Amino acid sequence: MIHTFQAQIVADSGIATPSTRDLVSVSAQVAHLGRLAPDVIGVTVELERPLHYFPGQYCNVEFRGFPPRCFSPSYPLEGGPDARLMHFHIQAFPDGVVSAALGETIRTGHGVRLTGPFGRSFLRSNRAGGTVLVSSGTGFAPMWGIAVAAITERPERELIFVVGARKLQSFYMHRALCRLALFPNVTIIPIVSEPQDISSAFRSGQPSDYLPRLSPNDVVYASAAPALTERVTRIARAAGAEYHVEPFVTHAEHTERPNFVSRLAG
Repeated sequence: MIHTFQAQIVADSGIATPSTRDLVSVSAQVAHLGRLAPDVIGVTVELERPLHYFPGQYCNVEFRGFPPRCFSPSYPLEGGPDARLMHFHIQAFPDGVVSAALGETIRTGHGVRLTGPFGRSFLRSNRAGGTVLVSSGTGFAPMWGIAVAAITERPERELIFVVGARKLQSFYMHRALCRLALFPNVTIIPIVSEPQDISSAFRSGQPSDYLPRLSPNDVVYASAAPALTERVTRIARAAGAEYHVEPFVTHAEHTERPNFVSRLAG
């Protein structure tokens, strides 16, 4: 953002913008469906050709015969990547137009059309400071992709991952986080918003309650509902930290109105 009436250029200047990917549309088919949590379905699609994107971006996903939805591809929770496979974490709604059909009308072999990538909240390479990731619910999908790419780029990177879920049963990402925690400068902060007395490893509250003390050298990424991303934005801005957030609205899909991310994509 350039405040043209508040700044004066006194030397030769240039405007640097992050690299972007060209939008493409790719045919695919459902390769695997699995329940990640009681309210989260893992969907893997096999692409006719790779769709290149930066970790943290999202795609417009249209299952044949159903309205399009926006989902973020993620790094596999187990194993390594395959350029012809794309993995999604989809919030399940009992009356959802799309999510309720997964495993029913939408089965293995079902046709899919993917368009993308969209979104500006993707990993910025070669940043020297600390990296802070914040997610809630299926917002974990893009943040997990960023986490893996960031550690792959620089294994000694200082990385703090604040991961939230509504309840303990919905915390489907624990095995993936255990892999990430093996790196020396990684800190995982798991949070559930509903009270529980099963495990003392989980904190209660909202992810924004547990952000570390930020500095101007830090880069913050967040993917969550607008209220949470707004709080993260305010905290990062106050600290002078660089931040990239992707707000989204999970909604019962029986309404045919596009969600917030769909409107952004449009």
